[in-house]
Amino acid sequence: MISDPTDEIRAIKRKLAIECGNDIHRIAEDARRRQRKSGRHSVSVPQPAGENTTNKGLQPSGK
Repeated sequence: MISDPTDEIRAIKRKLAIECGNDIHRIAEDARRRQRKSGRHSVSVPQPAGENTTNKGLQPSGK
């Protein structure tokens, strides 16, 4: 029987987080390093000027 792919993804995520000391900045840097090393092309979409997406879901309703 095939195991649940979600469980496998979560296990990989936990392993990578532990390797980086659960530090989000180290996790992101490691992901960028692996992406550069892969040689695959990736696209970064620039954030529109003046738009803050960090707290987008926390805006008061009616705005």
